[in-house]
This record gives sequence, C-alpha cells and structure tokens, in this order.
Amino acid sequence: MDELLPALLETRLRQRLGESDRAAFDAVVREHHLRVFRQLFALTGGDNARAADLAQETFIAAWQSLPTFSGRSGIGTWLHTIAVRAWFRAEQKAKSGASEVPLADALAELLTSPDADPQTGAATASALVTLYSAVNALPPAYRRAVLAFYREEKRYTEIADGENIAVGTVKSRLSTGIKLLRARLTHRKEELL
Repeated sequence: MDELLPALLETRLRQRLGESDRAAFDAVVREHHLRVFRQLFALTGGDNARAADLAQETFIAAWQSLPTFSGRSGIGTWLHTIAVRAWFRAEQKAKSGASEVPLADALAELLTSPDADPQTGAATASALVTLYSAVNALPPAYRRAVLAFYREEKRYTEIADGENIAVGTVKSRLSTGIKLLRARLTHRKEELL
C-alpha cells in the first residue's frame, strides 16, 4: 500500500501538469529542484553558479513545454532530460565560441565604473561615451535590462522582480540588447574590446 500512494500521487500530478496547473508545477519544482541542481552540479564539474543558472533554465523550459507534456514518462525523468539538454546546449555554445564575452566584458568593465579616473586617458573616455550612446539608443526594455545587469550588477531574478517579468524574459532582453549593441558598435569594436 505504501508504494501505491506515491504512484497515484505522481499520476495525478502528471495529469495536472498536462493541464498547465501552476500549483502542480510549483509542487514539482519544490519536489525536484534539489535533484536537478545536484545533477547539473555534477555535469558542470562542481560549478555552483552555472548549476544554479542551468537549474533555473531547466524549470523555465519545463514550464514552457507543459502544453506538450504527455505524461508518459515520470516527472523526474522528464526534468532530467530537460536539464541534460540545457547543459549540453550551454556546453555547445561555449565550445562554438558563439559567446558574446568580449562585449559583455567591455560592458561590465565600463558600465560598472561611471566615475572613471581622469588618468585613464582619452581612449577610455571616448569608448565610454561611445558605449553609453549605444546603450541609450537601445529600446527602453533592453536598455533597462543591460544597465541593471552590467552597471548595477543585479542578478536575473532581481531584474525580473523589479520589472515584474519572468527570468526568461530578462535573459531574452539581455541577449537581444547585446546583439543590438554588437551591431551598433561593430565599426568601433577596436575601441571597446
């Protein structure tokens, strides 16, 4: 009898997930978050921050895929598959060199020091003016995301809470904002990077 109860609860939970029931999904997150995090912690070689980000991406992807969730597999198996795919995509992106790290580093370095030392020279001042002009030309939603992340050094969740949007939306806005900046700054790349 003790083994039958968890199986019945899992079956009912899978049904509710198929109906995109938010409370059911919250229960799944509470029940499986630690296991998903541990799995990703192992896959990332013990990188706590990456594992936490990937766990968050896993649950965002799970929520977004609820309409296609058939319930044929166990919930843990379903989440395990999504987590491995999130990790694999991150690894592929890192290996392909598709990362936008140089521009992101420039943003982080320049935007976090608004009171730049006058001794830094005209080149840095010019780069800062160029960068601020490009950031200010971004559409407001992207500009707020870029400034909050790079200048104010807020986390995705802090930005999401402040804007009252989903974390996935924050990541999307940052990604799009960086792409727009990259396009606008291509001709001034050597100054910034």
